[in-house]
Amino acid sequence: MNYFANQYIKLFLKILFTIGMLTIVFKSVPLNQVMSTILESHLSWLALGTLFFILSKYFSSVRLNLFFKNGNSEINSIYNQKLYLLGMFYNFFLPTGVGGDVYKVIKIHNDYLYSLKRVTSIVLLDRVSGLVALINLVVLFSLYFINRTHGITLCLVILLGNVLYPLIVRKFISNHLISFKTEFLSWLVQMSQCICAYCILKAIDISNNELLYIIVFLISSIASLFPLSIGGLGAREYTFMVAATYFHLDIEKAIAIGFLFYIISLFVSLWGSYFIFKHITPEKTHANL
Repeated sequence: MNYFANQYIKLFLKILFTIGMLTIVFKSVPLNQVMSTILESHLSWLALGTLFFILSKYFSSVRLNLFFKNGNSEINSIYNQKLYLLGMFYNFFLPTGVGGDVYKVIKIHNDYLYSLKRVTSIVLLDRVSGLVALINLVVLFSLYFINRTHGITLCLVILLGNVLYPLIVRKFISNHLISFKTEFLSWLVQMSQCICAYCILKAIDISNNELLYIIVFLISSIASLFPLSIGGLGAREYTFMVAATYFHLDIEKAIAIGFLFYIISLFVSLWGSYFIFKHITPEKTHANL
């Protein structure tokens, strides 16, 4: 009973946080102005952006499958892609302690009989790998806007981080999980989402400071990773609002970018609901290792 009470408290706090963030955002920019920008957006660009978002999720599922393969815990690729889509759905609609990642861990553990610790480590590393690529892209794009001294300092810091990242993983998790392919796939994931963001910019007729908007988009993606809101809603829009004010960008369109990306994410994630009714089964069962 205490467990379920805690989950409902977490859900209530997330709803409260999301509403709070959106209230702050729409005190600065009226909702009707943002909605007007969204409704006037070009559907062809949004459709193209959706395709690149789907591509990013495909790369992400391939990366997860490769992490399992590197960890001698191979799972069927079709099974993995179906489970990944269902996990996306749960990340949106189970905003409690039982999210899509937790579901994937339990499902793979039960279906393939791999140890819970191993599966948890791989799924967590999959997230970390994406975050590392995300931070690298933010730094890389930011070099265009900062002076040489700050740029060199930032490059040295990020270089140190990129050296420590695999060393820490190999020391505390596994020597074999990280490979060139897994990290390259992480870059493909984030670049595909950047192209998705660029398509959204074009959909709402943004033709200036595109790179700056994409940097803010990447920063908002980092902010949305924290499990404080429902599907990142509110956190992403608030980040866009603050950054748009600081960098003198169009606040209405900046907030609209966050909403449109959320809508695209939600649309794609909804397809995962199919696998609630169509049970996902592994092609083969492995013995416990």
